[in-house]
Amino acid sequence: MPRDDYGTKEWERRYTARQERAAGMREWDEAHPELFEDKPAANDEWPAWMGAEYEEDDEAA
Repeated sequence: MPRDDYGTKEWERRYTARQERAAGMREWDEAHPELFEDKPAANDEWPAWMGAEYEEDDEAA
């Protein structure tokens, strides 16, 4: 790359490319809202065996 082309012009090219990528990512995100929905966690409730182990640990302490 020529030395006189490095300063502002290079920065502007990189900045524009970043803005275009960000716009593309926002567009993709809007097109796929199902990926951003809140879903219940898989481990909301304790398994029975896990609760029993914790109770045993509490009694031993």
